[in-house]
Amino acid sequence: MGKDEKLTGYPSIDKPWLRYYSEEAIHTDMPHMSIYEYLYKCNKEYMDNYALSYYGNRITFKEMFEKIDAIAEIFLSVGVKTGEI
Repeated sequence: MGKDEKLTGYPSIDKPWLRYYSEEAIHTDMPHMSIYEYLYKCNKEYMDNYALSYYGNRITFKEMFEKIDAIAEIFLSVGVKTGEI
């Protein structure tokens, strides 16, 4: 966004966060997969490493994927279909 351009007030249009990224980062193609698939692909060799650490609570990648899969099963059991938002 140029210095003289006015903001619309809509973050999805103004994108003020982009000023913190390099041109290379802005124009890099995103992987064509879900975030779950991407995290799994990048961490399948590190399942015993910590995925999250929050106020002293830690879970490994293995635990995180198990919890995600369990929640996905619950959603399916109540009628939420794959791909629904």
